[in-house]
Amino acid sequence: MIHNVSVVLNKLFSNENLEIFERRENQTIFNLLVIMLHYWITKVIQTDNFLLNALTELLEVLTKSVFFCKNFDKTPNKQVLSKLMMATKYDFISSQTRSRLIKIISYLSKGVYHNTFKSKNPQKNYLPKD
Repeated sequence: MIHNVSVVLNKLFSNENLEIFERRENQTIFNLLVIMLHYWITKVIQTDNFLLNALTELLEVLTKSVFFCKNFDKTPNKQVLSKLMMATKYDFISSQTRSRLIKIISYLSKGVYHNTFKSKNPQKNYLPKD
């Protein structure tokens, strides 16, 4: 089940449709996404190489949004980032995934973020009214 969700999320955000986080009506969806990512990082990726790779791909895309970066790790002790750092030391992780994760962690740790996603015209996202 978790693998299916991770694949769907990667496909959903593969076109860098990150401006949805900027809309107020999507705040609940965003909060659910962050909670799910926190759970995966703190509880699941320790034993699941597929999920770790999928999560790395997903974070690479999501970190292109300033809104996501600012709200991703608000835990006081930076538990999520420290768990990600621990994940770079797992035996089963490939060197490519390790270096990608370190790049993500480094970017999130800096605290200076930039929107680097390809912004789309919001009007194209809506169906025309009849």
